[in-house]
Amino acid sequence: MNLKELVQGAWPDHEQKTAEVADRLEAGLELVEPNDPEGVTSFLHVVNHTVGDHAGARARALRVCEAAVAKLQVQGDDTPWLHLAVARHLAGEEQAAHEAEARLGAEPSSAVRVRLLVAQGKAHEQDWAGSRALWEECLAVADGLDEGHKAERVVAMVSNNLASML
Repeated sequence: MNLKELVQGAWPDHEQKTAEVADRLEAGLELVEPNDPEGVTSFLHVVNHTVGDHAGARARALRVCEAAVAKLQVQGDDTPWLHLAVARHLAGEEQAAHEAEARLGAEPSSAVRVRLLVAQGKAHEQDWAGSRALWEECLAVADGLDEGHKAERVVAMVSNNLASML
């Protein structure tokens, strides 16, 4: 099995077999390749969502995300750091989260994407006020971005997820 297969296999079962999938994901750290930032990004996304959101194990999600990013040796694609920033925010590691975000640069869409995923995590924790505040902040920023901007997909996805949680 490779990392892509692990991630693809995790999504269908992550809600009904959360603990089992979380264990498989943590064990899957051995599949992380140092030259695969795209694969690591997908891995971090499913780890944050399954281990952090569904299992409620924020510290564990952060540990797995930190370990996966530490294995990367590729420069230039900082997208995994977006999901690491999310894990750090949701685990309460604000200073470390801001350090991860600094790797993403000053483009507003990066901050929007991080904050929206944090808003979704807060909704899973039933922190509705915190989730809504972040979501509204992100919508205001995203409203000023060009049409078709890469942040639009995340805005749509998270908005749909938040609506379905209510």
